[in-house]
Amino acid sequence: MFKWTKKFTEIYPEYIEILVLSNTGILRRSDSIERTKKMIKIIGFLPSFTINIIKSIRTKSGKESDWFNFRKAFFNLMFKSITKKDFIEHFKKNLEFFDEIDYLPIGEVSWKGKTIILGTKSDKDTFLYFSNLKKIYENNINYVFEESGGHHMLFLYPEKYTQILRDFL
Repeated sequence: MFKWTKKFTEIYPEYIEILVLSNTGILRRSDSIERTKKMIKIIGFLPSFTINIIKSIRTKSGKESDWFNFRKAFFNLMFKSITKKDFIEHFKKNLEFFDEIDYLPIGEVSWKGKTIILGTKSDKDTFLYFSNLKKIYENNINYVFEESGGHHMLFLYPEKYTQILRDFL
């Protein structure tokens, strides 16, 4: 979702009053294209039953908690109908997107409007970009959730998430 929002903001800034970035990374890393091509090759090479192995790993790892139970249910539901072909198609769409945004410098934006940046320390995939986002989007206000929950904060703590966002808006 962030990719398309970011692209829209860069192309049509006059339509955006406030940009909200919640538990997200930067638009792309310098090695994104190479990593994506590698994933397509790996998934294409692996037998289809490996999807179930990936599901098993994603749903069994973690300490017992409300977050773990939510994550387990989410991945079980998500993987119920996903196929090897779906994974490959997903990564191919990412490559198409990288081609479309090739003109955007990595880690730079022309958007200078108000930006709200929300993050969660427990989201290891995106929190490492939090400081970079604050530098890239100079006109920002930001908040770090102490609760564990990563990008699922909205679902796990809807009242708190909504209150923080409302206060910033």
